[in-house]
Amino acid sequence: MQTDYVAKDTSGIASKVYFGFAAVVILYALGLSFSTLRQSYSFWLDELFSVTASDQSLHSMFTLILSDVHPPLYQLVLKLWIALFGDSDIATRSLSWCAALIAILPVYRTCLPMGKSCAITAVLLLTTSTLFGFYGNETRAYAFLMMWSAFAYQRFSDVDETRRPSAFLLNCLILSLVHYFGLLFAWVLLLISAWTFRRNKASLAALALTFALTCVWPVFHVMLGTVSSKANGNFWIHINGALETLSTAAFSLFPIYGTLAGIVLVAWLLVILASTFASATLRASRDPLVLNARKTVLAILGFLALLCIVDHFTPMSTRRNYIVLLPPACVLAAHTIHLVRTWSPRLAAPMFALALACGIASTGYVASALNEKTHPVEDWQGAAQYIVDHDANMNVYFVTNSYANTWRMLTSTFYLNKLSGGRINAKPLVPGETRITAPALIFVAHFPFGEQFLNAMKAAGATQRFPAGPFNDVVASVFRVDAPASDGK
Repeated sequence: MQTDYVAKDTSGIASKVYFGFAAVVILYALGLSFSTLRQSYSFWLDELFSVTASDQSLHSMFTLILSDVHPPLYQLVLKLWIALFGDSDIATRSLSWCAALIAILPVYRTCLPMGKSCAITAVLLLTTSTLFGFYGNETRAYAFLMMWSAFAYQRFSDVDETRRPSAFLLNCLILSLVHYFGLLFAWVLLLISAWTFRRNKASLAALALTFALTCVWPVFHVMLGTVSSKANGNFWIHINGALETLSTAAFSLFPIYGTLAGIVLVAWLLVILASTFASATLRASRDPLVLNARKTVLAILGFLALLCIVDHFTPMSTRRNYIVLLPPACVLAAHTIHLVRTWSPRLAAPMFALALACGIASTGYVASALNEKTHPVEDWQGAAQYIVDHDANMNVYFVTNSYANTWRMLTSTFYLNKLSGGRINAKPLVPGETRITAPALIFVAHFPFGEQFLNAMKAAGATQRFPAGPFNDVVASVFRVDAPASDGK
């Protein structure tokens, strides 16, 4: 709802002190994120897919996208970014960092009618979230998803039946092309907005057209791609019931573990929803922010309900996907404080203090997550460097499940080609099929058929040379075969 209404903000020394502490925490969280961006460390599998796909021609890139499970917009933007700045880890991750940084602006502007204290609180909770810091340093679509969710939600909160919804509809369309969680969230926002425009036939027609346009890519993807083969539980994601869906969403937004997380999230949403209806005082004051709080709760609840249904048939819920809810959740936190201080102004200071404490505590989680991120288990770069340093008179192989698996070839050879200057020509090795010519170095990472691979290595007399720790099917590893040629079976 578009409005010129601005809530009265807290003034005086207490307000300035809060702004000062909040600013310090926000800058500290951004500093943690930026210091991580400046460090060079290995891509992991999904990042390598993003980079290598965007390194291809448009035709080859879309062929790879059709075999993946995401819409194409991020890959297109990344392709342009790589053309300008290169495909190094720092260069490509900086796109995500910029997207995360930009997301701050629409969140702040959405909350500004509640007063600067609430707006700065929403930014505090956004920037100190682990999702913000972690995926702002990853060459994947998640920070992009957060940014467009923030823009779409800002336009959603401004929707008014007297105004054209063009900007809102455009943002929903863009959001739907970033990620399938963005598509589902866009559908929920469009559905709620349809009630606002129920008396405006032209705007309803525009909403219906936008909805139809958001369906174009999914239909295209299903018809020409392989995404449908990953539906109905035929994917690595597994969700055991609606409570796990809710708990996954809650744990993504708050550091609360277990089934309690989902219960706390739903309870919070229902309490805020009830409070927007229950107070005769608020209704009499015609506070437009109460209506926006109600819309925010309905949007989040509607999205969670939709995901519970989707997960029952085709599990999609993972923590990182719920970054789409981070901007509206931070806005709702600001609405919560605004509602509480409207009921009882004396509770405003404790609420802001609680938000500040949560932000400070969250920076500890962020620091820990980013430290783990810069010491990756999937050290593809380190494994490739080992091969480059020890490949003299060696045959080099990369492990794959099929000779026709293009994305496995691209991801496995990315660092080998980059670090060797194209000197190393690695060949595909399908465990149980490929005859290994010794001496050989064999690269394997994130291979789902670990037991099959280890049996092939045992038969070939191979020994693990990198890393020093034990092998598992995620760690990037290098094996060496010194025995005479064997069938590798």
